[in-house]
Amino acid sequence: EALGMFQKLEKSSLEQVVVRSKYQVAQIYYNQNQFDLALQVFESIITKNSFSSIVLDALNGAVLCSESLGLKDKKLRYQSVLQDFFGINS
Repeated sequence: EALGMFQKLEKSSLEQVVVRSKYQVAQIYYNQNQFDLALQVFESIITKNSFSSIVLDALNGAVLCSESLGLKDKKLRYQSVLQDFFGINS
């Protein structure tokens, strides 16, 4: 039910509502162990919504999903972005 509500909010005209809704959708997928879907949404946030502070959380989510999917190169790339650009160790 929550997934459907957040997916509707993704169509908002307010960019911050859209990006936060996308993040919640990704979190729901992650919590349901649908790591591939969650990673797709996190990556969409990273590439299309870099203006938002949510991108830091999306990068961390991408690290976790990549780890769960066994995508070591992707995990290292996202960890590198967090550390090199933002000084955050994940």
